[in-house]
Amino acid sequence: MARTLAAVLLDTTGIQRYIFSSNKLKENLGASHLVGNIYHDELGSALRESLGVTPDLESWKEKPNQVQMANDEQVFEVGYIGGGNALLFFRSREAAERFVAVWTKRLLLNAPGVSTAVAIDDFDIDDFAQERERLLLQLAKNKNRYFPATTLPKHGITADCPLSGGTGEIPWTEPGTHATQYISNVSYTKMNAAEKAREDIRKQFAHVLGHKYTFTDETNKLGQIEGHDYVAVVHIDGNRMGARFRQCKDLATTRQLSQDVVVATSQAFAELLKEIIARMDDLDAAGIKTGNDVDGKRFLPVRSIVLDGDDITFATDGRLGVYLAERFMHHAGQKVLSDGRPMHFCAGVAIFKSQYPFFRGYQMAVDLCSSAKRAERQWRRESCWLDFHIVHGGKSGRLTAIRDGSYRAGDGGHLVFGPYLLHETDQEKSLRYLKMGMRALRHHWPRSKLKQLRRVLSEGRQASKEFISLMKARGLYLPETPKGYADDGWQDATPYFAMVELMEFYPETLIVEEGEEH
Repeated sequence: MARTLAAVLLDTTGIQRYIFSSNKLKENLGASHLVGNIYHDELGSALRESLGVTPDLESWKEKPNQVQMANDEQVFEVGYIGGGNALLFFRSREAAERFVAVWTKRLLLNAPGVSTAVAIDDFDIDDFAQERERLLLQLAKNKNRYFPATTLPKHGITADCPLSGGTGEIPWTEPGTHATQYISNVSYTKMNAAEKAREDIRKQFAHVLGHKYTFTDETNKLGQIEGHDYVAVVHIDGNRMGARFRQCKDLATTRQLSQDVVVATSQAFAELLKEIIARMDDLDAAGIKTGNDVDGKRFLPVRSIVLDGDDITFATDGRLGVYLAERFMHHAGQKVLSDGRPMHFCAGVAIFKSQYPFFRGYQMAVDLCSSAKRAERQWRRESCWLDFHIVHGGKSGRLTAIRDGSYRAGDGGHLVFGPYLLHETDQEKSLRYLKMGMRALRHHWPRSKLKQLRRVLSEGRQASKEFISLMKARGLYLPETPKGYADDGWQDATPYFAMVELMEFYPETLIVEEGEEH
């Protein structure tokens, strides 16, 4: 059996900006669908055109231990598809190069704006781990060497696209309106793909939605009410998954782990949806009001944008961001993968007004996820962490700059206490203490005093100590934490500022004591 094949490693670059470059959720959803389709319909069509055969894109999932190209008649096989890239095997290098030419041409026509990177080389299946590392190194070099142009250049004599800022070249009429405007080919393709994206996600989670619930494509239909028009973008990423894949020594274990990750996160999101549906009465009581579509199905207050292996992004009502991020990580953490270990995640939750630029909100969520990952690495134990930020007013910029400039007390202390650790109940950074602190303050402190507490915490330790002492005399005490912050509210940082700030964005009906049922 010939064990040396021509391998093609496909990757996409700049995907975050491609998906989230628009302030319209519908366009983001269409872009995400196009990216997912790169390794499905477009891949299959390119293989049929270049090889003249109907490709089998699924058997690698069903029979991960079987290398089908052991059969001399087999001209192509999927190594694996997942995590934003794909490894393919061909009988000859000439066939591999012909496929790449057809595939990239199709993407220029059907997914304009998507940038790809490719590595092609001989591949010895029997030395899988070393060959894969060599191919990854070549891919990294190619990413830095080639910068393909995937959109038409902009000319000064054409109108600007109001959605992308590119060239306005195709007339577009928003469904339900009579207003026509010229938009770029990139935006036009994304908007057209949005309906297919909705069909696909409805089909994927039909067993959960039933005939009563559905998803929205509009940011302002996630549950917001007048006076509380906030959206949360949640970005969740698996911890050290790249290292776990590098520990796979052969193709079979790599395939199995790749498929396990996809199934685990899909199941976790389905369980999250079931939990949301089960608690719709609690959400109604909290003022989270979702409407119905034209068929009378009720919108759920969440919409997944990216659900690709261990890379998850969804939008929800601003009051549900932290809660749903925590619950997703809880459900996903119950799944044990083929390497015998559960998955752990970090999450970033950006909460902002619906009018705030969506891409900035998404970038904030990514920065927050990175902040949580730094905390996880310092903890040096497999664990899940979460960080959040509420965007006030028109403040923008990177997370570090905002926190250094606006989240310092008058005497230099830190008003930011997170990131927060999930599942550990005896640590001061535990999310449990944040939630229980919010519950205690809600129950025992008047709203006017909470506003004063927020203000004096911003002034610093001395002002806080005087105010807290005065409140004690009136029978108002700060919630206890593991390291004794309750006396004056401070050490190097304060846990109470976040409690007061998040209180408005975490309904009390959703706060559950350890051991209670969700």
